[in-house]
Amino acid sequence: MLERMTEQLGAGGEIDVECRLGDGVDPARSRWVRIRGQAVIDVDGAVKRVAGSITDTTDLRRSIDGLKQGQKRFAVALDNHGVGFWEWDLATDRVYRDGTWLAIHGYGEGEVSGGMAWSTLEASERLAVETALQRHLDDQSVPFDVEYRARRKDGSRIWIASRARVVEHDAAGRPSRMMGTVEDITGWKEFETQIEARNRELQTLLHVASHDLREPLRSILGFSHLLLEEHTEQLDEDGKDLLTRVGRAAERLDRLLSEISNLARLRRLDHPTETVELDDVVREAVGRLEHRINESGATVEVEGGLGLARAHPTWATQAVFNLVLNALKFVERGARPEIAIGPWKNRGDGVGVVVRDRGPGVPIEQAESIFGLFRRGVGREVEGVGAGLAIVREVAARHGGKAWVQKRSGGGSEFVITFGEPGEVSERSRPWERPVVHA
Repeated sequence: MLERMTEQLGAGGEIDVECRLGDGVDPARSRWVRIRGQAVIDVDGAVKRVAGSITDTTDLRRSIDGLKQGQKRFAVALDNHGVGFWEWDLATDRVYRDGTWLAIHGYGEGEVSGGMAWSTLEASERLAVETALQRHLDDQSVPFDVEYRARRKDGSRIWIASRARVVEHDAAGRPSRMMGTVEDITGWKEFETQIEARNRELQTLLHVASHDLREPLRSILGFSHLLLEEHTEQLDEDGKDLLTRVGRAAERLDRLLSEISNLARLRRLDHPTETVELDDVVREAVGRLEHRINESGATVEVEGGLGLARAHPTWATQAVFNLVLNALKFVERGARPEIAIGPWKNRGDGVGVVVRDRGPGVPIEQAESIFGLFRRGVGREVEGVGAGLAIVREVAARHGGKAWVQKRSGGGSEFVITFGEPGEVSERSRPWERPVVHA
């Protein structure tokens, strides 16, 4: 330390050194200090005296060391899990990409330019990534969490999962810096593709089987009715009763196979792109149940302004139809159904419809299981095959939404189904395409 101070005095008369002072017994009790000063020089050029200060920098040094250790641990953790890291200065378009990011994409240092490395994305993926990025930049509460196909330097294609967030803003409050990660999920995507292929084969088999089974079933129904109509005098009461039971069982099995066929078709459905008026969906569903509503003496109140959704009209109508039909069927003995239909627009759940009833309600322990195929919350005294709510849940899933039941205040249940929101692409200028002005 003394040698450095002597060198600095000889070079210009200013001192600025940092050193560690130990107590000679316990190294943990040593301190870091910064010594700064200015020498007073006499007419002969000799140092007459030094005036300055000594600052204890121990806490600062420990904080810096802790940050360095944390950065090392973070880098090791990311590297061990095959996760790459990037940091993007939106104002200058300068980007830092760590070694794992480069290894995932097969590039070397300095071979990729631009904040989002657009050149590595498949052309068909760019719009979706741009839209997700713009939404996050416009509203940081909306996460940037995307999956897309990219091309490595050697031309091979990979799937990437990227997550990021804005971490700094400029003086005007605009996003100025982002940090994020990338992960190669190609293996997972290939596994998903295999599972989807198996599911398609299973759904095809299910559809064919349900269709083929209905043919002999209709013969059973037809012959049963024929026996009752044309040979009723030759049958005693027990025989008539047995044939009636056979007919009812066959009709129930026919409905069951019909619902299985519907599920099979539904699971082959492409993701919807059409925007529909939920008011029209509800109007159609309720209209199909008009006779049932009048017959039961039910009251059905529909709130207007249900909004727009991204959905297949036919399947959205079927889901709402199933929910309203359930509300008509499940009532307290001797009571008339009271049904209210309104919009569901809670943030994060998408847009949808809620069907409220004053029925017996759903026990909390059955709130999830009743959406399973062939799971019924009641006995045989209520008509049905146990597939209606399974179809509702599947319709919601195919539309990027959810379906669930919750308790209604004052008694009864609220069944909710949500759909995807109509997509909107921002036309505002994109910050990553702003020209970079170099000073």
